[in-house]
Amino acid sequence: MSNGDKFVYITRQRERYQDFCTRKGRGLLITEVVAYLKVSRDHAIRLLNGRPRDPSVRSGPALQYTDDLIPIVKKLYFLMRQPCSKRMKMAIPRWLTSYEHHFGAVLAEQREKLLKISPSTIDRMLHKIRAEKGLSATRAPSGSWYKSVIPMKPKDWDVVAPGHFQCDTVAHCGTSLEGAFGNTITLTDIHTGWTENFAVFTKSAARVREGLADMEKRLFFEIESIKFDSGSEFMNYGVISFLRSSAVRQRAIKIYRSRPYRKNDNCYVEQKNNTHVRDLFKYDRFDDAELIPLMNEIYRQYWNDLQNFFMPSMKLLRKTRIGGKIKKEYDTARTPYQRLLESSDKQSEKIIELQKKYQSLDPIALQLGLEKKLKEFYDLFSQDQLTQAA
Repeated sequence: MSNGDKFVYITRQRERYQDFCTRKGRGLLITEVVAYLKVSRDHAIRLLNGRPRDPSVRSGPALQYTDDLIPIVKKLYFLMRQPCSKRMKMAIPRWLTSYEHHFGAVLAEQREKLLKISPSTIDRMLHKIRAEKGLSATRAPSGSWYKSVIPMKPKDWDVVAPGHFQCDTVAHCGTSLEGAFGNTITLTDIHTGWTENFAVFTKSAARVREGLADMEKRLFFEIESIKFDSGSEFMNYGVISFLRSSAVRQRAIKIYRSRPYRKNDNCYVEQKNNTHVRDLFKYDRFDDAELIPLMNEIYRQYWNDLQNFFMPSMKLLRKTRIGGKIKKEYDTARTPYQRLLESSDKQSEKIIELQKKYQSLDPIALQLGLEKKLKEFYDLFSQDQLTQAA
């Protein structure tokens, strides 16, 4: 029974209750209300003795964030690819300007409210979405020669400047690790969160070198060090010599490795594996090499710019144990672009070039272009699936 139906029923029974003159008649009516509404007898008496109240009238102060804001918030939420409310709040000012450019101006009152909206109010307007887990394709190389060549580095909590990276691969293998399939290399700067991705077909040393070289060219700051896990795609002569070669670069890049079976040693890039790869391409199996160039076009032209310039993230500052609970404190949500500006020389050529690129970008134009390119990608993927099934 809806609240409106209850209101009509109680109003009618209240009139009958006042008409009864005998104690017995009122007692029978109370019993009827208890059975019908499934409430206690005392509560039924209070309902029958009370004054009628319109259920559409809400008690307390008037709502500030009304239903007219929900379509705008939901539109922005899906254009931003479903961030958490705290990250979304920090991104709204820049995205709202782009929203008005593409979809028309919002009312001045709505704009003021959207700029002041709290994360908890955003949470009340939106639904949370969960993702499933995939398979791990990390395999240690044969032998242990790399253990004496590459030093181990457990934690990266003391990194306070850009240029120190963590690197990992994500397998697009579906539910089976057999055969050849696509992989994504993820390179994440520890201090700023700046992330680049590159798709390869198989994880041969030549493909991994190609991916690392491509991502390095796209960066606006130098690579000082890279930390890998102990996967064979990284712990090989081809990749190590490329990063340390004096013929390729003036200064060798320092290489570290994490402890085996300790994913938290590479926690920064492990997080990006989910937010930057799985959220985009999910858990499908890509076993057609023709899909790889299209994946790299999506990463280069749309996805990485959206994440690095327009999607704020929060960094964990400290964890404090209070009894049996752990309290986590985070910094203010900022984009990797903002963190990089704060920690770099703003007069350097690369940072000036970076600022010019930011001014030339439009987040909603990038998102709409991404959706169009993803449709093209999955149309090709579906054709491959039908061909294989035939």
